[in-house]
Amino acid sequence: MVKYPSKEKIRQNVDMTIHGLAGHIFRDMDVFIKKQILKKMTELKGLSLREINVLMCVAYFDEPVTSSDVALTIRFDPATVTRATGHLINEGYLVKEENYQDARSALLRITDKGEALSRRFSEKSAQVLGAAEQKLAMALTDEEQEELLRLMLKMRERSMQFSKIKKLPDMETPDLKIVSNG
Repeated sequence: MVKYPSKEKIRQNVDMTIHGLAGHIFRDMDVFIKKQILKKMTELKGLSLREINVLMCVAYFDEPVTSSDVALTIRFDPATVTRATGHLINEGYLVKEENYQDARSALLRITDKGEALSRRFSEKSAQVLGAAEQKLAMALTDEEQEELLRLMLKMRERSMQFSKIKKLPDMETPDLKIVSNG
């Protein structure tokens, strides 16, 4: 079992603790999804988790979106989204449409085939996650889920604002004592 730092130490470095925990949660869920969902859904054969994330993002919106919208929403590099959408288009899950508001970009629309796959993936994910929660007896209550989502959305907004900062004002650096070995 992992030994965690004291609550006092966590409070002293809250942002880095949150950053570290978010990274752990992301990696743990990636492993779980790959092992428990992707390998068991034969209709996903040939699709990567990144491509599925892109498909699910496009499916999430009620109207066609640009690749830039997808990249911003799921925080993927634009080139990654472009590669993923190319594969999803070739497989018939997405189609490109002309963007009449901005001729420099195309709109992505999910096809019936893509909609069916995204719905099946969502259903299978809910089923597998529910079974895992039941087995581990670690399910969150509805209230806990709502509170967690509210706080995560708040943290996401905060981190997005952090990422937009170009340069912080000069800050005083503490006096550093230089220790010599001689």
